[in-house]
Amino acid sequence: MKRIYELKAEVECELLRNSKTIQIHKQDCQSFTQSFKHFIGDFLTGTKYRGFTPLPIRCVDGADRYMGASEYIYFFYITKNIAIGTSDVPFDYSDYDLKSKLMDATGLTKSIDLQDYNTSVRFELTGTFNIATETDVKETGLYGTFKAESGGEYTFLVSRDVLTTPIHVVPGDVLIVRYRITIS
Repeated sequence: MKRIYELKAEVECELLRNSKTIQIHKQDCQSFTQSFKHFIGDFLTGTKYRGFTPLPIRCVDGADRYMGASEYIYFFYITKNIAIGTSDVPFDYSDYDLKSKLMDATGLTKSIDLQDYNTSVRFELTGTFNIATETDVKETGLYGTFKAESGGEYTFLVSRDVLTTPIHVVPGDVLIVRYRITIS
């Protein structure tokens, strides 16, 4: 029997002011990048060993990397980092970084839920942002990384999400961004 896998994700932003939650925003992630889809495609097909032409993975430095043809991947994370930005430019499939990055998370926590591992796996990555500038946060980004046998480590954008409701932050605020990914 052929198994079809489903990937679902959501992003949640929680704004704390004076240690109190003043805003929570949640939305589904509909914006997985071309690089992430190519990464998953290459990983699942075993490109290097089956003689397929690898698909380009555009990394945050703007360069295309090909995992499989010349690089054997010996570890990867689809939950490496989270960043926030100020652009409301609509998502484009070819995005490879945030359009206007404000900052990377200063504190990251990761968890995995395997309670129902026969049918699904759930990852959660939480990033903390200590705000120093008044602005509107309009985009979030989830980053992955892979390390090649040659020693090169490459970071790529998994998902860029333009928030349906911008979050106004001021100095002293703490913004907590959570990405939840479920594969079932």
